[in-house]
Amino acid sequence: MNKHKINTKVFIGLAMLLLISACKPLPLRNSRYVENESDIKAVAKEIPFSYYHPESKIRYDIYNTETDLFLRFDVSDELTLRKIFSYGLEIYIDTLGKRKKNEGFIYPTAASFQKKSVIQPITGPNLPKKTSINELQNQINPVLTIIHDNKEAHDNIFSKDSKIAILMRLSKDGNLSYQAKIPLAEFGLDNHKKGFTMAILTGDIPEDDEDMQQQDVNMQNQNNPNNYYGGNNNNNMYQPGYQNRPGSPQQTSQNNYRKEFEPVNLWFKVQLSQENNLHD
Repeated sequence: MNKHKINTKVFIGLAMLLLISACKPLPLRNSRYVENESDIKAVAKEIPFSYYHPESKIRYDIYNTETDLFLRFDVSDELTLRKIFSYGLEIYIDTLGKRKKNEGFIYPTAASFQKKSVIQPITGPNLPKKTSINELQNQINPVLTIIHDNKEAHDNIFSKDSKIAILMRLSKDGNLSYQAKIPLAEFGLDNHKKGFTMAILTGDIPEDDEDMQQQDVNMQNQNNPNNYYGGNNNNNMYQPGYQNRPGSPQQTSQNNYRKEFEPVNLWFKVQLSQENNLHD
């Protein structure tokens, strides 16, 4: 059997898996109500995380106050950490309860890798030691990409005026903790009490030299001072959100399919909690 036929079968298999996944009902996650952000620490001390994603080994939870939504998760799996730091972390919110990626934010972005501020990607499943990953804690690009109506704008997570507040910590033993404080009004959730869809996604690891060459082509204009990230802002192919989103050119080459090259793909539905129904 020649290589072309093998690739065709792999492509068909992946398409079928995506179709099955798209049809599968999403799990419902109930947000945990707190009066103030400071109460989260006390509540989490009793039950650190309510939910677990076995494929990525991410433990996660959702909280909300009257005005804000809090997404919290942690992970120590080296493969998942590699994907987050090298290819970005994307959070999407769909008030229609589907799997649209028109609203959300990205941090860290794939631009961290493009600016060579993180460790180099690998072409196989061998992973760096956690001591190498720990060096990333003070090297991550502070740019936060916010997506509205599929259009990207940029913010700085260290700015007091940043619309979304993110706390990201990496412990010495290689455990990543992540919290995003999202104003309900930012994505229209303050007027949307019927539940919505959220996603935690990452890019994947290139499989071979062809993928690395394609990535080099996408990065060829990175030294352009007119571009926040490098490249041509008028061409979506060079924007980090475009490169990092599932289905982008660097992710569709599947010469030898391996599960460890799959991006993190976690979708779930969220129901906000109200203070007056906590004791129903």
